[in-house]
Amino acid sequence: MQAPVANLTASFRRRAIVDLVALALVALAWRLDAILDGAPSSGLAWVVALGAGLGVGYVGFAVHEWGHLLGALLTASRVEPARRFPFLFRFEATQHAPRQVAAMSAGGYLATLAMVLAVAAFVPHERTSGMIALAVTALGVLATLVVEVPETVAWWRGGMGLSRVSGDQRNDLGSSPASRNQR
Repeated sequence: MQAPVANLTASFRRRAIVDLVALALVALAWRLDAILDGAPSSGLAWVVALGAGLGVGYVGFAVHEWGHLLGALLTASRVEPARRFPFLFRFEATQHAPRQVAAMSAGGYLATLAMVLAVAAFVPHERTSGMIALAVTALGVLATLVVEVPETVAWWRGGMGLSRVSGDQRNDLGSSPASRNQR
């Protein structure tokens, strides 16, 4: 059942605040990393570089989730707030038209592509923070390829791989189509 619009709005507003604060902290870490660059190696420089690099991973995940949500909302899909962090929302693919499922999926993939391009273009590859950010970004892309792409492909082939997306339960791709339809 879809949550009332007011609850959706409040939930997404809270999450937007969390993600914007995280983005600000990551930006601050990158600024501190730039200031500390060239300074003698210190524990603080390593901690800041680690925070800046790993922070890109969280920001990338958040951008990916917001991309999925934007794709869903652009096609008037029904969504519910996720019940657990770090997911942003719940989306029942079986209750949506194929174009809505495609838009929701594509939104996340396009947002990820934009994030990968931004990291490749703007992250200083020669610094420790940049190397960490590149590694975390590569792991995020790998996770997307391993977790989401097979589900999307299964759905497009007529399976129910995306019966429950972006939220609270993992899909059971090994079950029969009949049992997947009973969820």
